[in-house]
Amino acid sequence: MITDDDRYIELFKLQKLFGSSFSVSSDHNSDSIDNLYSNNTVNATIFLKPTDPEFDLSLLSPSDGIKVLICLNSDDSESNNPSGSITSSSEVTADALSQIQDGIHALSLVQSTPTSNCRYYQVNDVEDIKIENENLSDVAKRIIQKVLFDYIYKNRKVRKYVVYESLKFLDKNLVQIFSIAKSLPNQQPITTEESKNAVESPTSAKESETVKVETPWTLEEQKCLEDGLVRAKGITDVRQKWLFISKIVKTRTPDQCRKRFIRCRELLLKKNEATTEPEREEPALDRTAPLTLLGLDMKKISLAKIGTFILELSCIRCASQFEAHFIDTGEKTILYNDSCKKCNVTHRCEFATSLVFPSQPLVGRLSLINTNFKDFNNGEFALTCEDCDTQCKIRDIKIGTKKSLNCRGCFAKFQFSFEGIEFGEREP
Repeated sequence: MITDDDRYIELFKLQKLFGSSFSVSSDHNSDSIDNLYSNNTVNATIFLKPTDPEFDLSLLSPSDGIKVLICLNSDDSESNNPSGSITSSSEVTADALSQIQDGIHALSLVQSTPTSNCRYYQVNDVEDIKIENENLSDVAKRIIQKVLFDYIYKNRKVRKYVVYESLKFLDKNLVQIFSIAKSLPNQQPITTEESKNAVESPTSAKESETVKVETPWTLEEQKCLEDGLVRAKGITDVRQKWLFISKIVKTRTPDQCRKRFIRCRELLLKKNEATTEPEREEPALDRTAPLTLLGLDMKKISLAKIGTFILELSCIRCASQFEAHFIDTGEKTILYNDSCKKCNVTHRCEFATSLVFPSQPLVGRLSLINTNFKDFNNGEFALTCEDCDTQCKIRDIKIGTKKSLNCRGCFAKFQFSFEGIEFGEREP
């Protein structure tokens, strides 16, 4: 069926991007767009999968998306709740609502200038939007409700396909939205099952206190911890690293493993300080040179900038190799300081970032003190779209590995890769 009705086009866009299904009411099975678009009310079931690489998908575990139910109304009827206020049925307190409102106000909701006359869908009440993720807190669900409704209401006369655009807007701001939710107390009510367990087990409080008392580490646990530290060497995310190690130890939590490692390291350092004689200081050997990408391939990308990355270096005194983690903190210069685990000589590195263009593969200038450059292990880059200037991050870039992704602004396909990396000036 071919039609230029804006309601049909919006439902088609929702189905195409989000795999949505539609019905006349919640009691009916899903039906085709051809049969539904002309109805005054359509129920949409949408599954939004976050596309922002900075969003932590573990917040949605075990699901990998957000299930949104929206009751869509034709624009013939006026909104019954123009303020979009969250009703008293919410479990969120008045103070929390005030913080939610302040956080949402910081988002730029009005997006465009008025469009020509057209028929489109709108949402008449904030309660017409439902979030059905059981693992999300009530606060997070209410913020998502509020953001979607406010966007739809404030743009209902200035943007075509405002429901479709509201979901794209939500996807782009999920990191900020969950940051707001994290700053507020989680007020999930106690379930019936939890209440029943509490009544049937009057000694549960004493038992939980007993569990919290940490027992001494066994030799087997210590061996598993050391094995986990070796196997988790390549994991850059601190949270994922200790979670991985705790799974190897099995009987300890990630926090217990981390504290045990810190304790063992402190004891080892104190022992080395007591037995190591002071050595004569040797003059530091400094070398500064450009770091350049070889065989750079950038498609649909106007420029790129390196973020956090890992280099393979070696000690200039004892030649032992080690990994140096350069953590991007937003500053122009990234610093790395450490001492050699074998000969205790001081290592210091400085890296000044540069913008990378297709015709200029210079990543930045690297200064090495008492170290030699060996290789580039992996890193992340911020890529800027050639068509719409939207910036996207791409992680775990390695030499010779081609990475591709779609722009979050215009959905153009990026491709980024390089065949090698060079430290120092090329010989003429």
